Amino acid sequence: MRALVQNQYPWASIDEAATVAQTQASLAARSPHIALLDIHLAHSNGLDLIQTLLQYQSKVLVLSLRDEWSVVQAALNAGASGYVVKDAAGSELCQAMDTILQGRTYIAPRWKDRWNTQASESKKEATELLSPREQQVLWLVGQGHSKTEIGKMLGISPNTAETHRQNLRKKLHLDSHHELVKFALAHTRQALPLPPSSSTE
Repeated sequence: MRALVQNQYPWASIDEAATVAQTQASLAARSPHIALLDIHLAHSNGLDLIQTLLQYQSKVLVLSLRDEWSVVQAALNAGASGYVVKDAAGSELCQAMDTILQGRTYIAPRWKDRWNTQASESKKEATELLSPREQQVLWLVGQGHSKTEIGKMLGISPNTAETHRQNLRKKLHLDSHHELVKFALAHTRQALPLPPSSSTE
């Protein structure tokens, strides 16, 4: 696997670790752009390391022999950006890494329907929990307004408008601003009353 990754990314520097302690020591030296995480580490469940890796701004691709939706779901819900079965073709591993490095989530074709259903339900639940201000920002995003325009319309700073946009992406599990715009167009039917420009942030 190391040779496969090195061939795909010849400029990459690759570290290997067999235990949690070795992984933590490696992280103390440098943060990887992407971590290929075996779900079965010595004396530990690899999923327990996901949050630690995320704290170092690393993308996590989980590897396992288990080809079960419940395990895939657990890894993705824990914060992993993808899941690949170890006996998958090398091309799938490379595709998964490319997808994750582009800031997207990798889901094997056989799991996409289940993942899309779960994601849709999760986004619907999250939408119901949005504050009135977040709903306003979401509607304005769907209308194509920039953060500066949103700020002027809501009486807040562009930085605050951008913070609202980022929070919306996190709450709605969206990977990019483009996806946020698509979601806003699909899920906002009418605008909430906009406040006067003197409103507080």
